[in-house]
Amino acid sequence: MNSTYELIAATAHRVPEQVALRFLPQADLVTDIATWNYRQLLQQINRFANWLHGVGVGAGDTVSIVLPNLPHYHFVFWGAEAAAVANPINPMLDEAHMAAIMQRVESRVLVTTAPGDDAAAWAKLEGLVKKLPSLKYLLLVDPMQFVADVPAAALPQSLGDVQVLDFDHAIVAQEADSLLSGRKFNSTDIASYFHTGGTTGIPKVAQHTHGNEVAMAQSLASALDLHEGKFLCGLPLFHVNGITITGLLPFLVGASVLIVTAAGFRGQGVLKNFWQLIARYGINFFSGVPTIYSSLLEVPIGDADLSSLRYGICGAAPLSPELMRRFETATGLKLLEGYGLTEATCASTMNPIQGERCIGSIGRALPGIEVKAVELDVAGRYVRDCPDDMVGQLVIRGATVFPGYLDANNNVGLFLDGGWVKTGDLGRRDARGFFWLAGRAKDLIIRGGHNIDPAAIEEALQLHPAVAVVAAVGRPDAHAGELPVAYVELRPGTSVSATELQDHAAAHIAEKAAIPKAIHVIDKMPLTAVGKVFKPALVWRETEQVFADALSSLPGIAQYKVLVAADARYGALALVSLQLAKGATQVQVSDAVNTALGAFTTRFDIAFVDAITQT
Repeated sequence: MNSTYELIAATAHRVPEQVALRFLPQADLVTDIATWNYRQLLQQINRFANWLHGVGVGAGDTVSIVLPNLPHYHFVFWGAEAAAVANPINPMLDEAHMAAIMQRVESRVLVTTAPGDDAAAWAKLEGLVKKLPSLKYLLLVDPMQFVADVPAAALPQSLGDVQVLDFDHAIVAQEADSLLSGRKFNSTDIASYFHTGGTTGIPKVAQHTHGNEVAMAQSLASALDLHEGKFLCGLPLFHVNGITITGLLPFLVGASVLIVTAAGFRGQGVLKNFWQLIARYGINFFSGVPTIYSSLLEVPIGDADLSSLRYGICGAAPLSPELMRRFETATGLKLLEGYGLTEATCASTMNPIQGERCIGSIGRALPGIEVKAVELDVAGRYVRDCPDDMVGQLVIRGATVFPGYLDANNNVGLFLDGGWVKTGDLGRRDARGFFWLAGRAKDLIIRGGHNIDPAAIEEALQLHPAVAVVAAVGRPDAHAGELPVAYVELRPGTSVSATELQDHAAAHIAEKAAIPKAIHVIDKMPLTAVGKVFKPALVWRETEQVFADALSSLPGIAQYKVLVAADARYGALALVSLQLAKGATQVQVSDAVNTALGAFTTRFDIAFVDAITQT
């Protein structure tokens, strides 16, 4: 098969009446469920692809998708790939980031949710559309259609030069049984543009070919020994994990997918009723991230029959061995930890479903995919392959490796000779072929030239019974460069002091330099839309405090404010606002501030203001 369209069409012709999609609008165990079989799924994909063809959108044009987890996501995403290029976008991004992505891919069509009667949402949507000169059509999906007796809101005919249409009304009369374009696919055709940088705030656009996505689904199906089954989808569909593992993979093998609410795992009642949902719908597989498994530990299983479950898949972020042991002991469910990245389509390694499984490792390379650790010099050039148990940077090769970012500047130094893509992750391979992560090359805490793996701190603190989620980051230090600190979110109903956690860390971290200099207990860990801990927010918080401490002792400053945020040039930039004290001059204060803050590696800009608002 040369395309995702041919993959889905082949399954629809083989098992047309098999249920492909089920949608549960509310996780209350009584709401009616909507279903689509494979014949109906393919028809909806055909209808949208044919609408695109009819308005002149074809191969090479871009269809951007800003939707929650509605069934329409699959109609739009795979229909867009059948006719053009699909561009899924995180709905939680701010308007500026969305606009930047759509400007880069030159979106012709945007499919998003109808704002209904929300005037503010309409204004925001109109502001976004005005920034997109390439946009010609805005198709709106009414999310309230799954709620009984709620009439659809009226839509304007246009927003500026962009035509506005109701998605369902636009495609209903289109040919449903074939592609009118007669398109002949090549495996090298670009299928999708996925934005990356979920933990950096600086999106890059990764290109996936049809061959990448088909090969990924085939590799996963082979590794997981899948033949039909029932999947639960709770991760967002704009992410490669959600759209691949609970989308294209089950569509390859003729499985059915239950989408639990438009908000996925974040939906009201989803986690609370999770085990009952598993039992009620006979779920065999689901995919989650560590924060989801940590949250499920707090949900009583009760009398729920979990006998249908074969395993859970964990990806997107490293899973603590302690969390895995705790979860498997409490539920009896086997977790399969894997590893992957958008640049290699989705997953590249995974622990096997049968035989030896190494808790704490990310498993072996998946079928058709090569992974190895290599030693690179300071310029990022290849030196040699690492022998077993030597830590190096992981690189990946195979049919799932993307052809590169859309912006060629982002591809400089990304690939090694022979088609190997650098992951930026440190790891090692053992003699049995299992891979072990050793930290993120750029996320290492470097204390006076000493490299500290944040995972060593996180795993030690995770051993404490009160700890639910932990993240270790580097705090800027004028002397050592960075010092390790940790942030901790506690399990519900527990209480522990930072001092007790500090003692626990000292007792369980063998490497003295890695013992955190401070531990902060916070109510809620900052997360990305897919549930990863958003570590940059914690680093920014530390940087703001360190800069504030440095400014507090400088003369000539009446008030100050520091705000650190993502920056496309430097990764992070500190914005320092200063109000002068009486008699002080900007030149004197600037010199003092530049000297004090210049001792740190974080870039900063100074602005003198008449007053400081501490909000």
